Amino acid sequence: MLKKALPLLLLGLVVGCSSQTGQLILKPASGNKKFSQKFDSAFATRNSDGSYDFVLVAQDQPLRQIVHVRVPWIPERGNISEVIVTNAAVDWYIRSENGQDMIQYAGAGHAMAYSSAKTIDLNLKKARLKPHVRRGGLRDPLGTFDLWGDIRAERNPTRLRELLTELSQSVH
Repeated sequence: MLKKALPLLLLGLVVGCSSQTGQLILKPASGNKKFSQKFDSAFATRNSDGSYDFVLVAQDQPLRQIVHVRVPWIPERGNISEVIVTNAAVDWYIRSENGQDMIQYAGAGHAMAYSSAKTIDLNLKKARLKPHVRRGGLRDPLGTFDLWGDIRAERNPTRLRELLTELSQSVH
């Protein structure tokens, strides 16, 4: 079943799903083709230390994708070259319906965050992710890839923490 789910993942990446949250673009290092992934929901918070957390969720049956972006600091605009700044850690989890099978991609990149009363926008610029953990029968369809895009996330620290807790319990 999981080997059959792999083409569904790639189809989901190409087609995406209807969403107002935005999308991320993936470009595998070993090819020229780009894929896009839209998300069903996105949640964010600005922490008391000034850092940001974002959690993006795509429920592509029979797979669930969760992306966690941590932005510990934001460079002052105009003072630091964006080419050399890495200020975001990115973890992308692809899990089977039952949570037993999983691939985690991990990496870093440059991000900017823009807050309003109800939303926080994430602008992710060329993060580089690679396979980090693989458990069960899912095969890695991407290898190392570059990632960028824009996301509008609902400012909802409670839901964000619930998702991170759920993710932590299912990963470990």
